[in-house]
Amino acid sequence: MYEFDQDQQFDYENDQLREQIAGALDLISATEIDFEIGTRFDSLQDYELDQAAQDLESIVREIETNALAQMGRCPCNFKWRPEGAGYRCLGGSHFVNKDEIAKYLKVSK
Repeated sequence: MYEFDQDQQFDYENDQLREQIAGALDLISATEIDFEIGTRFDSLQDYELDQAAQDLESIVREIETNALAQMGRCPCNFKWRPEGAGYRCLGGSHFVNKDEIAKYLKVSK
């Protein structure tokens, strides 16, 4: 009878361990899925933010280019090209920073 009780106890402990292991595996699986979904969502958000930033940069560049066209060429009649925080004439002697372009846009409205 003692052996039966010991075997029964052993089976009970094994069943408990199996349940704990199954629960742990479910938790690990759910955590991996949540992590994967979170990572993909973060990547998608990063992509969308990058795309929005690029779109905004293109719009700003177009506005600045249009403003420069309205302002005209440099005093030596050269066109403008983007450089750093503004635009330099192709002759290299003149520079218009983006703040000056913004002021022009405010005044010309």
